[in-house]
Amino acid sequence: MALSRSGRRLSDHEQGLGGTTSRTPNDQTMATKSNWMSNLVNSGTQSLMSPFGFDLSERDGEDQNDFYRDNAQYMPGYNIDGIPSGAWAQDRATNRVGHGTGKGNPWDNIREGLMHNESARIDDKLANGESGKLGFGDVYDAHVEEYADSGGGGNQFIDPGSFALAMYAAPALEALGMDSGAVTGASIDVFNNPEDSAFEGWAKRMGLGLGEVAAGAGLSMINPLAGAGLMGLGIGGMMWNTATAIGGEDTANWMSDQAQGALNFGGDVLDGVGNAVGSGMDAIGSGIGAIGSGISSFFGW
Repeated sequence: MALSRSGRRLSDHEQGLGGTTSRTPNDQTMATKSNWMSNLVNSGTQSLMSPFGFDLSERDGEDQNDFYRDNAQYMPGYNIDGIPSGAWAQDRATNRVGHGTGKGNPWDNIREGLMHNESARIDDKLANGESGKLGFGDVYDAHVEEYADSGGGGNQFIDPGSFALAMYAAPALEALGMDSGAVTGASIDVFNNPEDSAFEGWAKRMGLGLGEVAAGAGLSMINPLAGAGLMGLGIGGMMWNTATAIGGEDTANWMSDQAQGALNFGGDVLDGVGNAVGSGMDAIGSGIGAIGSGISSFFGW
């Protein structure tokens, strides 16, 4: 029986790919990015989170989870350096969150469970003659299921709109040549902590939703369409998170199952839009990197 570095049994498709026991070309492509701008953002994010007891440093060695690097081609999202944004998001998240937690902890249960869950979904699709590629709804549903089974404090998984920001917006930093790990990890640590109670998770997400509504109201004075979209995201998120907090696991699973088709369609749309935007951000990132290198050289940094 083939095993990953973490001791997890490899699925059939992972063993066929060489599994997580060997390095793949994606390890180099998805290596942590480091430059003056990225380091500034990440150090600032860590400084903000440290007083609350959160560690956003990247795991290393045997603690690294390389599942999303080895299976990047099966993840949803738009193209960033040839890798889907959903692979970037999940790789950065799994290797940043839940520090200081051992086997059997809710964080670790989710980390391990998601690999099994998403791997099984890929296997099912391959067995049915499909490409094996997961849709946004597949990945979202997998997260809902694992949070429900985590053994944590009852905090259900966050609404799909907020998850879409993590899967599509945060990885855009990678297109700019920046490591999105700290930003992604911080959002999960705060709003998706499985050790929170249902009330604690709900209260945090109400604050997030109210903030989005307020920001949308301000943005609407500049761009009414974008402002309305942000306000809708906040209101929709508050409604979704209230329903899952009250109804618990059964409600969360039922809602995600009912919405899965729509989520996959919406993800396809975001993939298309993201590919166009991502190409532009690649160009911008190259320009910013060149400017930064020039500044660094001038000052001898």
